[in-house]
Amino acid sequence: MAAVQSMTGFSRVTRHIAQGTVTVEMRSINHRYLDVGARLPDGFSEFEGEIAPLLRAQLKRGRIDLSVNVQLTGGNARRLMLDETLAKAYHAQLVSLKRRFGLKGPVALEHFLALPQLMTVAENPAQRQVIWTQVKQALRSALRQLLVRRRAEGCRLVADVRANLQLIRTRLKTVRARLPHAAAHQRQQL
Repeated sequence: MAAVQSMTGFSRVTRHIAQGTVTVEMRSINHRYLDVGARLPDGFSEFEGEIAPLLRAQLKRGRIDLSVNVQLTGGNARRLMLDETLAKAYHAQLVSLKRRFGLKGPVALEHFLALPQLMTVAENPAQRQVIWTQVKQALRSALRQLLVRRRAEGCRLVADVRANLQLIRTRLKTVRARLPHAAAHQRQQL
């Protein structure tokens, strides 16, 4: 008989890489089919389609909640981008508003800092691919860990079922032994 696997389990793998730290966390609960939910960091959604096939190769059932966290420490993984065209348009509009409403004072940097989409953080695509390779390795390790824990939980479930079966057998023997006496006692009561 194949080893029984529970559908519940948890795993967490943290890897220190050149660019920072990668942490993959997986939680598994009972579900009729395999249902994968993944939370990936910003900029990594393009890789989401690679996750389900990787998990489907090892898992058949269960709700899998996957969380990937990437903490970057290297300076070349992200760049701060200023949209200068948008900044010029914002500046022109701010100057126009000041004139129109008779406001005093210069247009200052703090006015720009509150404006949406003026500055964005751009990921370095080449670095993102390198980091994703590390994420996949951590994901595979987390999956192996999850499978070990699901098997261990399955073994505990089998042991619990066997213990309950033995208890049922023992109590059934007691009932069978008492049955003739109980039946005779019932007849006397009637």
